[in-house]
Amino acid sequence: MAQVDQSETKFLRTLQRVQPATVRELVSETGVTATAVRHWLTRLGDMGLIGREAIKQTRGRPQHRYRLTDSGIRVLGDETPELAVLLWQEIQSIEDTEVRERLLARVKREFVERLGGFDQNETTDLSQRVESLRKRLESRGLMAEVTLEGDLPVIREHSCPYHAVAQIDSGICDIEQEAFAEVLGTSVELSACRLDGHRCCEFQIGSSS
Repeated sequence: MAQVDQSETKFLRTLQRVQPATVRELVSETGVTATAVRHWLTRLGDMGLIGREAIKQTRGRPQHRYRLTDSGIRVLGDETPELAVLLWQEIQSIEDTEVRERLLARVKREFVERLGGFDQNETTDLSQRVESLRKRLESRGLMAEVTLEGDLPVIREHSCPYHAVAQIDSGICDIEQEAFAEVLGTSVELSACRLDGHRCCEFQIGSSS
């Protein structure tokens, strides 16, 4: 089963509290758009965490109510975020700077390997590489989009897979930024962060020249 990130866990808990619920009811409870709600319902439904039941009506398009499956209920007992925080704190508590930096480098390497690299000889167009990265983020359950600011792309992340860690140490955000730069083969700047009160995290992508 794919990993459930922090925002999806929050959505599951909201659904657990108000179930069975329609898309409109979930929009009201979560404060996000219907598109975002449907994204979560589709992904978490495909993972077997959410089920749906038809609402009987005489006319119009069929509507559904959604509720957690047994698997969804079990997922809410997952302590992975808490474990990630404990492990991160243990790394940061290592007094030997060389050892600590080596472990952090391994964390970044794991980020890069999960996102995959690009053959620069085959994929030379920056916009293609950015779009491929966005798709890889989505395949991991993250809500991400690409926009343009001038001639350069910006990746916007609307969910965070390590929110619990980021809340205690934004250094994890720096590692993600560095991983993006390595994957894309160009400079990347974290220009907005949810930890600072922004609605999403923004990564400005620049040329490597």
